[in-house]
Amino acid sequence: MRTFCELYVKTILPVLRAFVARELITNYSLSQMEAAKVLGITQASINYYLYGRRCSKLLKSFGKIPEIKKAAHVVSEALVKGKKENISEIVCELCRTIRQNKEYLNIVLNVMGIEKISDVLFPHEMRK
Repeated sequence: MRTFCELYVKTILPVLRAFVARELITNYSLSQMEAAKVLGITQASINYYLYGRRCSKLLKSFGKIPEIKKAAHVVSEALVKGKKENISEIVCELCRTIRQNKEYLNIVLNVMGIEKISDVLFPHEMRK
């Protein structure tokens, strides 16, 4: 059995990071080095995100979940403005949104090759 938190960390967070990297470079004109510093990752990781050498399959699949791009926009803006204190809440809210939307949840489960929702352990609020 896997927890949804595990799936989120392995799939959605890297995609969110890739969208944030693209947003920082495209909309805020940061260099790859500057974006890497802001995100706390390497410049090589930024390059991989930008040129599809990392997460490309996930980006395509999760591009169908508009809330990920919305979250990336909000996170990018917060990072540029130096308001990092709200980012963890944005990330948690994205997780809640995906868990509560059956269509989005099915996209995540399908990408992970999970056929039955009962094979995933969810946070306590989902068990009611």
